[in-house]
Amino acid sequence: PGDSGGPLVNTSGLAIGMNTAASRGFRFSLPSSPSRAAFAIPINQAVSIARQIEAGTGGPNVQIGQRGYLGVEVQDINSQGRTGRPSGNVGGGSGGVLVEGVVPGGPAQSAGITTGDVIISIDSKAVDTSSTLTRLLNGHHPGDHVDVGWVDRSGRHHTASIHLGNGPAA
Repeated sequence: PGDSGGPLVNTSGLAIGMNTAASRGFRFSLPSSPSRAAFAIPINQAVSIARQIEAGTGGPNVQIGQRGYLGVEVQDINSQGRTGRPSGNVGGGSGGVLVEGVVPGGPAQSAGITTGDVIISIDSKAVDTSSTLTRLLNGHHPGDHVDVGWVDRSGRHHTASIHLGNGPAA
């Protein structure tokens, strides 16, 4: 624990990567524990990211400053228009992400998005998975406006320009 952000070194002591994560309960020790996993990014990528941060330029995978916050908890919907649970057809379609929770007083709730709705677009770009939703919101900061499209439980389509909030640290 606590190695994230630290160097991954080779046997010569040269930094070859940056430790980013490990499986729960993992402790760096002997390599004789094959059921555990640790993750690192190559040193060239780490240096490139550090330079972007220092320059304040960001990029497609580097966000400078806080991220914009929509205030929803979502779940992917499979190709039959259903969630992983036997809850039936949601939102009247097969695309989008199911809203499983809405932060009280957050931007989504203020716009009228409720639990059970299905978010289908951000700025007219289709949302097909929770990863897509995250990707489309990345790069937006608190105070930015995004046009969000969603379908409510009765099948009615809605669109609203939502003023993103300041979310918790990632």
